[in-house]
Amino acid sequence: MNYLNIKYFPANISFYLFVIFINLFFVLIFTANIFWITTEKTKELKNSKILLIIPKNLDEIEEKRDLIFNQLSLENQIISVEVEDNKRVKILLEKILENTSISDEVIPEVYSLIVKNQKKINLENLNNKISKIISSAKIFSTYDAPKDFLKEPYALFYFLIAIFSITNYFLINNIIYKINNYLTIGRVLGIKDFIIYKNLNIGFFLIIFMSFLMCYIIYFLFLSRGHNNLLVFDKNLYIYFYICLSYYLFFLFNFNLQLYSFFKKKL
Repeated sequence: MNYLNIKYFPANISFYLFVIFINLFFVLIFTANIFWITTEKTKELKNSKILLIIPKNLDEIEEKRDLIFNQLSLENQIISVEVEDNKRVKILLEKILENTSISDEVIPEVYSLIVKNQKKINLENLNNKISKIISSAKIFSTYDAPKDFLKEPYALFYFLIAIFSITNYFLINNIIYKINNYLTIGRVLGIKDFIIYKNLNIGFFLIIFMSFLMCYIIYFLFLSRGHNNLLVFDKNLYIYFYICLSYYLFFLFNFNLQLYSFFKKKL
């Protein structure tokens, strides 16, 4: 057991516990923030609409409208087209125009497209097709509008990345300082750098894996409020896997870079 400790975990156990909890803290914050953003974006996508706007007072409007509907019926992702209430459209336009009153005659015809999967709708392609019938007609998604409530979580996410990068640098610097004697003695005894790299990377993989496992249990069991299940293997598990993979690769790169720099100084 002592041999394994020296080989893979040359520092004292209290220091490794500190490393585990520091990594747990950051992984937990990243996980909560990313899942919150993805959940809210999914809600917004479900609540959003794809709208068709056709201006009024055009020549042969009924014939051209029918041609557009015929064109839309050829799209396998479009289930149906529903007309939007004129009063609701008027209220919305007046709000956008800062409470400017609008005459009913200039309010365009607005239709909601009921689709199977919004992500598979090619709006640019649809607009190219209907513009050949009515050049001023337009199809757009309300999801494309920027969401103010998502700006703060994104800002927090980027701020966390900055704080994590700085903390991770000094944490790894401290790790190398703690195992300085181990590295120096290993060099003196003729142990190859590759062996030292391998042993330390195995040790820190196990340490970080423990942080990932603890985060998984804490978040999915206690913090997700029933939105995510601990034992369900769905897309959320894959998202968490990519969070952990990205986190570990960043740690791995930073650790080995600083370790390489340490060995260079010792030459």
